[in-house]
Amino acid sequence: MPSQLAFPAVLGYVEPVTKKYRKETLQDPCISRIGGPPAFLKTAPDFDESLITCPKCSKQMRLLLQLFAPEGQDRPHAYVRLIYVFTCDNGKCATDGWSPSFKVLRSQSTETSLRPETTWSPAEFDLMEIISEAEPAEVPSAPSSRDKGDRKKEGEFKEVMVENDGSEKYVKVKGDSAFYKFNKRLGVAPEQVLRYLRTEKLLESSDAATLWISDKGKLADKDVPACEHCKAARSIEFQIMPTLLSYLDIDDTKADTLDWGVLSVYTCNDACRAANDAFVEEKLFRQEYDMKTSIF
Repeated sequence: MPSQLAFPAVLGYVEPVTKKYRKETLQDPCISRIGGPPAFLKTAPDFDESLITCPKCSKQMRLLLQLFAPEGQDRPHAYVRLIYVFTCDNGKCATDGWSPSFKVLRSQSTETSLRPETTWSPAEFDLMEIISEAEPAEVPSAPSSRDKGDRKKEGEFKEVMVENDGSEKYVKVKGDSAFYKFNKRLGVAPEQVLRYLRTEKLLESSDAATLWISDKGKLADKDVPACEHCKAARSIEFQIMPTLLSYLDIDDTKADTLDWGVLSVYTCNDACRAANDAFVEEKLFRQEYDMKTSIF
C-alpha cells in the first residue's frame, strides 16, 4: 500500500526553452530557470564578475540556476526575490560541505524591472525553464519503472548498480537509512531536479523534509552559519537534486566532471535587504554519496 508523505515539498522539473521563447524567458524575472546568462534586477548594483571567480582554479563560474522566490506580503522589500546559484564546472574544485566551487547570491527589490541585457562573458549551460508542481502526497509501495536510457546515472537513483563478470545487477543498500529514504522520495517523482522546502506548510518543519543522500556527512542545524549581513539565522530553502546533472552539457566520463550527491541551499530567515539592493551571499552545502559504506 502507498504511504502518505508527512512533509511534501514543491518540486521543480526541467522544460526546454526553444529559440523562439529564449528572449522572453531571459527577460521575465518571475521565471525560474536552469542555465543561460543571469538576469539582474534594475535596482541591483552593477555585477562584479569577481564575485563568481572560483577560489581554487580562478575560472569564472557558470550560472547553474536562477530561482524566483518572493517573500510574503509582510516583507514588501522582497516582493521580487531572486536567488542565483553559480558553479565551477571543474569537478576537482568541489569539496564536501561548504564547497568553495559554488556561489549563492540573493537579490531582491520592490520592483520587477530587469536591467537591459548586457554581454555575459562566462560560459553558459543550456537554458531550461523550471516548472513547479506539488510533490505527490503518496510514496508508491514499489519503485516506479523507467527506461534505462532516461538517465545517465540510473543506478544512483534507485538501487546501487554493480557489474559482475560483465553482467549488471542491482543490490540492496545496506546500513544507510538516509540513502534508502532519498531513493524512496525520488521514486515518487524521478524527474524532479529541485525540491523547494520553504513553503507555508513546511516553514516550521523544513528540516524534517530535508533529504540527505547518505547518513555520512549530514549537516546539523547548529552548524548552519547565521547571515553575515544581519546576523539572523539561516534555514534550508531548497535542494538541487543529482538528476539535474543529466540535463547539463557535461562529459561524465571525465574524472574532473561536475558532480554532486545533493546540494542544499540555506538562506537568511529574515530575507534581509542590503544597502542599495546589493547582492547578499548565502550558503550552499554539498553532500556526496559514499558508495564504500553502503553496499554489500
